[in-house]
Amino acid sequence: MIASMIGALIACGIGLVTFGFFTPRKPLPARIVAHVATREHRPQKSQLVTKAVALVMNVIESLGSTRSSVARRLAIVGKKSVEDFRLAQLQWAGGGLIAGGLFGVALVARGYPPLSVVVVAVSGALAGALWLDSRLTTTAKQTSLLYTRQLPDVVELIALAVSSGEPVRPAIERVVRLGEGPLIDQFATTLAHVHAGVSLTQALGDLAIRTDNRNIARFTDSLISAMEQGGGLAQTLHNQARDARDAARRDLLEAGGKAEISMMLPVVFLILPITVLFTIFPALQQLSFQ
Repeated sequence: MIASMIGALIACGIGLVTFGFFTPRKPLPARIVAHVATREHRPQKSQLVTKAVALVMNVIESLGSTRSSVARRLAIVGKKSVEDFRLAQLQWAGGGLIAGGLFGVALVARGYPPLSVVVVAVSGALAGALWLDSRLTTTAKQTSLLYTRQLPDVVELIALAVSSGEPVRPAIERVVRLGEGPLIDQFATTLAHVHAGVSLTQALGDLAIRTDNRNIARFTDSLISAMEQGGGLAQTLHNQARDARDAARRDLLEAGGKAEISMMLPVVFLILPITVLFTIFPALQQLSFQ
């Protein structure tokens, strides 16, 4: 009995030594952070998981848009980060894969070859990922149009506040406090950067880069130049409001011209041929009877 217990203890000791020898030891910061650190410690992912995630992200980027393009459009919309968008894109691809697989199984049940399941499933995954990217592009374009339409009113309000004797920063704060809309949200982000310690000129420059709108870039450049050179801010802002209103009017006319051209397509290719057929058909009937 005693010999059996001694043998079991020796076997457990050998097992523990072997386990400790082949198990990689944690670094010293990882061992003591749970006892003395106040911040949340996130365990590192294994290299296999990291490589797999990187491979999936590279495949998605090669099929859709690049990271810089996605970051630019997300900055225009003012929403989540690129990683969150890629995760949502991966989820949509998974949903498309499942839907395509089910549709492929239905096709096989109707007599199509089994390869149809793979083809339809892959097509569904690609369609899901690319659809989300296309929706982001459409949302970014619509948001940029809203920026252009809202810019004249915002600049006019800032000009009125500056004309009454307020500096530029309190004037922007007043407009952000009273207004609402996507452009107001961007100005609120700019003020948050200013409160964090960034200079107002740099924050306005970041606003132009973030929105990627030529009208906003023209406004910020003029405002920064007036602030640096010490010119008349009120007159500069009134001029910028007038220019922004003219730019919005030009964009509206351009959109109207494109809509007019688009309306010509059904007229030329649908209504006009049907009218011609209704006109020629009685004559053709008469000729056939004769």
